[in-house]
Amino acid sequence: MESVETKINRLLRTPSVFNWGRQNRPRFDDTLRLVKLMVERPPKRSLRPIHELCVKLANRQMTFDEAVEKASDYQGYLRIAADEILPALDNYLTERQVEIVEDYGDRGRHYPFARNPDGSVRAIPISPAYISIENDRLVPNYILGWATVPLSFYQVRLICSVIADGILSLQDFQGSDGRVILLRRGRWEGIRDIETWSVSQYGDLSREEIDAQFQRYNRAVNYLMDEIRGGRL
Repeated sequence: MESVETKINRLLRTPSVFNWGRQNRPRFDDTLRLVKLMVERPPKRSLRPIHELCVKLANRQMTFDEAVEKASDYQGYLRIAADEILPALDNYLTERQVEIVEDYGDRGRHYPFARNPDGSVRAIPISPAYISIENDRLVPNYILGWATVPLSFYQVRLICSVIADGILSLQDFQGSDGRVILLRRGRWEGIRDIETWSVSQYGDLSREEIDAQFQRYNRAVNYLMDEIRGGRL
């Protein structure tokens, strides 16, 4: 049986903006259900190692052959996913041939939204995977390698709105758009299809609407923290 501390640490661990958005709904009871599900049944698999390879590939810190060689050490699900994702992303990057900002300094961007019981800030990681230069503007690009994308339209709007408010509002990105690159599994086995989202097109929630969702999410977290401490979860 897991300890109270383990469950609370999991509850307070803020995931990437995509995984965080997945836990949110416009109704409190639905948000509570999703956050509780994350505590009770956390994901058993993570694409983080593959995402790190994708970031290096996109930023030209690693060649495609080097990424494939590194992925050859993976086993099971990770190996299958890498064999699908890396070729699809490499083809996308090769076809576009955009200039990349290789030395952009702010790689650890977060979006603060609450405080932990100890007073430390809780913040959502929102750093882009890479930054391209297109039409003389800096464009933040995000890579999402989920095989399926079980996000509602509201969740997509919420994710893009957080990115828009936290990244596109910065001086470096004034007048720019952001891009989410999805590499979802296609109709044929072993193939990933590329789909892109425009951050500004979907990120249409106001700051007040974003704050209202933060309130719902934080209320759910606080409720579940009391449930855990009381031995009811």
